[in-house]
Amino acid sequence: MKAFSKNLLTAIAILLLITGAFALFGKPFETPKVISLTQLAQDINEELVEKVMVSGNKLEISYKDGGSAVSQKEAESGLSETLLNYGGTE
Repeated sequence: MKAFSKNLLTAIAILLLITGAFALFGKPFETPKVISLTQLAQDINEELVEKVMVSGNKLEISYKDGGSAVSQKEAESGLSETLLNYGGTE
């Protein structure tokens, strides 16, 4: 029984070391860049944007090249109205 517990502790220690190595050398979390509504309107006009997800006043933007960004819309108006105010086209 002592050999089993020793082997179990050794296996757990090895797994923790491997997990730590992946955490240390793995790809760091990328924070999406924050852009203005004017920039978002320009990017939409240039057809660079794949989709915009609206969550309250927060906008999560996905670009066609795989990039991402976040922005804030005005609370008192809808997204389409806000984008038109910032230079977007219909």
